[in-house]
Amino acid sequence: MFIRKVEKRRLRMIGTERIKKGYLNNYFAAVFYPIVIYVHLACPAAYTLFAKDGNPLSAVLALAVIVIESLKIVSYVHLKFPKSRRRRKSFLIKRFVEFVFLSFLIASLIQQWMVPTVHNTMKPLSEMEYSRCLERLLKLAIPNMIIWLIGFYTLFHSLLNFIAEVLMFADREFYRDFWNSETIQYFWRTWNIPVHRWAARHVYMPMMRSNYQSVLTTVAPSFF
Repeated sequence: MFIRKVEKRRLRMIGTERIKKGYLNNYFAAVFYPIVIYVHLACPAAYTLFAKDGNPLSAVLALAVIVIESLKIVSYVHLKFPKSRRRRKSFLIKRFVEFVFLSFLIASLIQQWMVPTVHNTMKPLSEMEYSRCLERLLKLAIPNMIIWLIGFYTLFHSLLNFIAEVLMFADREFYRDFWNSETIQYFWRTWNIPVHRWAARHVYMPMMRSNYQSVLTTVAPSFF
């Protein structure tokens, strides 16, 4: 009961209860969000295709991006957080085993399924055979979706719950039922709750108070 009261008070404070339908219609979202997703997918693929030699710097940069995004999420400060009474050892072990196993599973799927397809794309790409390139791209669709789903479970369920249990953090709402989304607005509000709350409090609500245009206030948080 106490956790629910804290959660409701926090939702009122960051203003997410007011963001129910949003100002971005489905027609604009049908164009804008595929572009954003394409950029996220194309950048790693472009690096894989055009990088001649492996460079440890890429891993360092990727880690830096993860750290920066994590700092963004936790950059807002509350005086009190809901705390659990104790650490459950069985829960910790289960989440840790899940995280390790699924991480190796993702790495195996990438190495055995995606990397050969990407390497086979190099020759058609150099010869400008766009039909074969499209074929290779479609072959990547299924493993990409499987890895995305496994990665979501690994990060948002296994890892974040493990960290929350270690820190005795009682609020475990890292995601909601985004798989039942009927609109694009509901999907982006529920699949990543920590980032959504950060963007709502630090980007959306300040822009609304500054009387920015409704479309701009809706589009701006998408880049975070």
